[in-house]
Amino acid sequence: MKKALPLLVALIVVAAAAIVLIVTVLNKTDGAAGPPPGETPGAPAGTTTPVETGAPSPSDEPSPGEAPVEEGPVEYVVDVGGTRYSLTVDNEVFDVAETPSGRRFTLKADNDVFIETTYIPDKTAFAAAPAFLDQYIDYLELESSGKDYIPGTEIIGETVTGYRGDKACSAWLVDIEGGVVAVAVSYSGNIPQAVLDALATLKIEQ
Repeated sequence: MKKALPLLVALIVVAAAAIVLIVTVLNKTDGAAGPPPGETPGAPAGTTTPVETGAPSPSDEPSPGEAPVEEGPVEYVVDVGGTRYSLTVDNEVFDVAETPSGRRFTLKADNDVFIETTYIPDKTAFAAAPAFLDQYIDYLELESSGKDYIPGTEIIGETVTGYRGDKACSAWLVDIEGGVVAVAVSYSGNIPQAVLDALATLKIEQ
């Protein structure tokens, strides 16, 4: 009996160790069967699954740095020194672009027709007028009309028109403090009514 007792104790210890080993293996198997909390089944380790948040797609909002284009009539204002001048155009009729010294308003129906406003510092209208149209048209004939009204306004400027075939470009140069505000119009035949309507909105305030 005394000899059998140590053997019985040893068997009990071995059986207990076996039970612990089996329980440990089963726990590991259960842990590998399902993903940890918070992970999506089938997703590779280290990645997350995109979630729809209701945010607008890129086509629903302007790209960074782009300002939305206003529809309808918009007044474009420039301040130079003590002078403020502006032109109001319909953005559904004209494309508007910045230039180094002003703005260009191009008729959407005809890209060869545009109005351009320019500021020329340290010049007089009389001095700037003769060569002013060189940047717009390679004219065959140049007409200087002296002082004349900008169509639809009471603003008077030094007026020049260059012609080449049926293409023409007219400009009115207005003296202001410190320089000249120039308004050029490129067209063929007659100035379109949409351009005349826009010119009539010109304001120069000193």
